[in-house]
Amino acid sequence: MSKEELQRTMILTQEMRSQAQAILADLDAKEAKAREVVVEKQKSVAASTPINVANSTSKTSSVPTAPQHTTTDTVEVACEPEKKRESTTDISHQHTQLLLKLHEWRTSYQDLVQDKGRKQYRFDLMKAVSVSVNAVSTSSAVKGKLDKLTALLNGKPFPLATRTVTCTEHPSARNFCLDKLAERIVSQGEEQINSNGDSAYPIAALALGLWCRFPELGDLLLGHLFMRCPALLPLYPSADSKENLELCGYKINEDGTVETDAKYQRRISGFVRLYAAIVQTKAPEFCKGSHPLGVNHGWKFLACTLNMQPQQPALVASVLFNFLEVAGWAIGQAYGRQFIKLLHVLAKDYFPLLREGGTSGPVARLEAFLQQVLRRGTVPRQEASFGDKPEHDIPSSYGTQSFGRDPHFR
Repeated sequence: MSKEELQRTMILTQEMRSQAQAILADLDAKEAKAREVVVEKQKSVAASTPINVANSTSKTSSVPTAPQHTTTDTVEVACEPEKKRESTTDISHQHTQLLLKLHEWRTSYQDLVQDKGRKQYRFDLMKAVSVSVNAVSTSSAVKGKLDKLTALLNGKPFPLATRTVTCTEHPSARNFCLDKLAERIVSQGEEQINSNGDSAYPIAALALGLWCRFPELGDLLLGHLFMRCPALLPLYPSADSKENLELCGYKINEDGTVETDAKYQRRISGFVRLYAAIVQTKAPEFCKGSHPLGVNHGWKFLACTLNMQPQQPALVASVLFNFLEVAGWAIGQAYGRQFIKLLHVLAKDYFPLLREGGTSGPVARLEAFLQQVLRRGTVPRQEASFGDKPEHDIPSSYGTQSFGRDPHFR
């Protein structure tokens, strides 16, 4: 193992440990303050006049409960304002647990990482993963790359330029491959999706297909996503120090300077769009059980966000806009009028809190989006979600839970 590789491994381990410890410490300090904010907000609701960005006539003042046919109880819990304290604790606990699982998983293959004689083998495995994921930018590439990566993880030879590689040559190789695969998929958020938003759909389809075939990949994907963008839980550590900014996902340069808010928001928009694209993608026919990150998780994310005081308005607005633009249509199809009620709550009661932080670009974009959606009564479906085929070629039965009918797997 080279000196550079050892340093990188130590840094990653220290980061995950410090993140988990800092989250727990930060939570205790914030809960009392958050409870006071909620009480004061409830007292002032009757005396205040909310800004209506969408000219809505809805009088709803709390997040609507998910419809009864929803298969998860956690969505309903997250929608109940009186359980906000419990939900915040659960969210922070989930974040900590995922980071610890990621750390434990990486520990499981350290014998391979530290084996100096396996440097070329590690490089070949990483190349097999990277080449496959990087090649997915359109729906026509998804199925082929899914089959190749499935074969690799099942121990079959993966063809490289002049040789083949398998994950059976070392006991820890498969764990190594799964982690690097999750890391590579998530990295596409800031490397590809944030500059080409449409690519979120095929990359999400690949991620979901692999997740359903290899369930252990799920926690790794979420661990890497939430480590880089905890707002997806949603979790917003206070941005009052460099340590907390790192928890939020900000990059700290070598000279100690922190990346700008604008650059950070552009970068994490790719993570949000990737997460949202997975939520709206249809579950595979071969998926055992329900969609591992379906529209019920999208509802839970939105409800939890609206039940939190927005400490970073521009960031929250950016996250909501990108999430709704990608996943809003699918969530609306699943929840109908309840989803529109949720958007009315966002427009009437939550948006004014965002505007208090100033009319930044993200806040203005979210306002325009809400105005358009509530006038139309629906979130428009993004053209890229149809894959390479035009909309009129997609069968009317697309809405069924059939992976074969998903345009990214044809």
